[in-house]
Parts: sequence; C-alpha cells; structure tokens
Amino acid sequence: MNGYGREAIESFEEMLRIGIRPDDQTLTGVLSACSYSGMVDEGIIHGHVTLGERVIGHLIELKAQEAGDHVLLLNIYSSAGDTGKSTIELKGVVHEFVVDDVSHTRNHEIYETLDEINHQLRIAGYVVELSSELHKMDDKEKGYVLSHHSEKLAIAFGVLATPPGTTLRVANNLRICVDCFNFLKHFSGVYNGDVILRDHNRFHHFRGGCCSCSNYW
Repeated sequence: MNGYGREAIESFEEMLRIGIRPDDQTLTGVLSACSYSGMVDEGIIHGHVTLGERVIGHLIELKAQEAGDHVLLLNIYSSAGDTGKSTIELKGVVHEFVVDDVSHTRNHEIYETLDEINHQLRIAGYVVELSSELHKMDDKEKGYVLSHHSEKLAIAFGVLATPPGTTLRVANNLRICVDCFNFLKHFSGVYNGDVILRDHNRFHHFRGGCCSCSNYW
C-alpha cells in the first residue's frame, strides 16, 4: 500500500466498474488499505467495513484466504467498534444475542434447543460451512464457534418461546455468513416455518428451504 490507501481503493472500485476481475494479490492489497489507520482517522471506516466484507467474499471464492487476511478483517471491525449481534422481539420484549452467548435467563434451554435443531438439520443434509469462520483454528473449533453464532441462538430462542410454525423475525447488525444462511434455509424447510432476517445488506425471507434473495446475499 505504501501510504496510498485511498488510491488503492479508488483503483479497485474502477476495476470493478469496468469489469476487470481482481486476483488474490489485488484483493489482499485492497483489504490492507481498508484497515489502514490513516483512513480510520479520517472518519470513513464504516464505508471500508462494507468494502472489506466484499473483498473477503471475493477472497473466499478464490480459495485464497490466509491468516493475515483474517487479522486484517478483524482489525477493520475492531476499529469500527462492531460486534455481531442478533435480536428477536417476542411479545414486545427484545432479546439480544452475541456469539456463544450465555447471558440469557433461559440459556440452558436455548442451547438444548439449538442442539436439537442442529441434529434435525444435519439429518436433512445441512453441513457446516467451515470457511465462514475466519479465525485461525482447527476444524473442530471452527465448527463449535459457527454452531453458536448469534443468529442461531436467536432462532433457537424463538423455537423455544413460540408455538410451532410461528414466523420468526431476527435482525443482525452485520452481514449474515454463508453458514448461517445455509442453516436458515434448511431450518425453514425442516421446521416448516418462515424466518425473516434483516442483516447489514438486505432482508432475507426464508421459506420452505429457500430464500427470497435467490442465494444472493
């Protein structure tokens, strides 16, 4: 980057505009520019959080993700003060969850319900998408973290606290990951219930094993 973070981002956006597909080296350079501290000081970090998410998506598609890229993305979120949170409102009360949350008063019941949901979804063909966990850890650890994402905890609480078939409405302050997206598609089919999720990018309406976004999120 060499002090030309803004120029790197502008060049990248121009590449996309004219249809040039970036390679992994270009994407890694742009990701570095997004986390450059000088850009944060100028008060525009939130725009680069969004761009950083897009770049990570491209990198995952290219199978070119490395540990350094993971750290850069975490730096972007850290600088912006963003933590993944999901909320679900039931009977006028908003319940908030973060990954691996144990703060809810019905914590044990929620995790038992989530374990049962995961069991049923695996029978139906759901497989955890390990690439959605960007931290450097082994596959077992990745699977554990992914299984306790905030969206899944919110869904488990919804199943626990509402009659079968109730439409569950969840909001998440970040972009839903590929694994949670697949989880919710399978959930809507297996449990025959609609899920409406609003994430950082769009509304998703899951029904009958499909999503209103046609797998574009």
